[in-house]
Amino acid sequence: MWVKDITQDGQGFIYIADHKNHRVQKITPGGQPVATFGRFASGVGELNHPSDVAVDPDGDVYVCDWANCRVQVLGRMAGFSPVSSAILM
Repeated sequence: MWVKDITQDGQGFIYIADHKNHRVQKITPGGQPVATFGRFASGVGELNHPSDVAVDPDGDVYVCDWANCRVQVLGRMAGFSPVSSAILM
């Protein structure tokens, strides 16, 4: 794992931007991996060197998809499926 950024949600789950493995990992408060999002590519739901991760109060996860020059939003209610993507200019 190549950790670039870490954040925590209101329930204590930890989210890790795994920069060189092109994914975001979700870890339980006890340290167990429970979900992985992303793979190397440029399509919706795919990542290229994620550099930052944040979680809003509703549980949506925002990922700075650095090399694809965009932010992807993973919807908590959508099972962490991508719900939107915005190109950064």
